[in-house]
Amino acid sequence: MTHRALTRRIPSNFTPATFLEDDFFGPAFLRTFFPETPQTQGWVPPVDIRETADDYEVVAELPGMTKKDVSVTLEDNVLTISGSREFENNETEGTIHRKERTYGSFTRAFTLPSRADVNKVKATFKNGLLTLRVPKAEEARSRQIEIS
Repeated sequence: MTHRALTRRIPSNFTPATFLEDDFFGPAFLRTFFPETPQTQGWVPPVDIRETADDYEVVAELPGMTKKDVSVTLEDNVLTISGSREFENNETEGTIHRKERTYGSFTRAFTLPSRADVNKVKATFKNGLLTLRVPKAEEARSRQIEIS
C-alpha cells in the first residue's frame, strides 16, 4: 500500500492574515455559512398561551408582518394561525455576510379545550403581535356557589 502525504502549496505572499482571508473566509466558507439566498423552508413564530379565569389568550410574535400577511381559522375546535413572510432583497450594493432572519410560510395549530366558547374568538394585531382571545363557555367559568 502506498501512503501519500497530504501537502498544500503555500503561496509566496502567505501571511496569517491572507490565510484567514483567502481560505477560512473564502468563497466556500461564505457559501456554506452565509448563503446569498434566504431561508425559505419555513419558520415557526414563537407563541405564548395563557389561561385566565374567563378566557384563553394566544399571543404570536410576528415581527415585520402585517395583519394582511396572517390568516386565523377555526375548524373542529382547532385554532390555526398561518401566514407568509416574504424575502425582500432591496439591497442594491454591498455584500451580505449573514442572513439570520427566516422567511417563508408558517402554520401553527392549537386544539382548544372543550370548554372554550369558539363562537366568540377575537383577534387583534398590533406592533407585530397577534393576540387571540378565546373566552371560556359560561358554564366553564369559575363562580361562587352559595351554601344553603
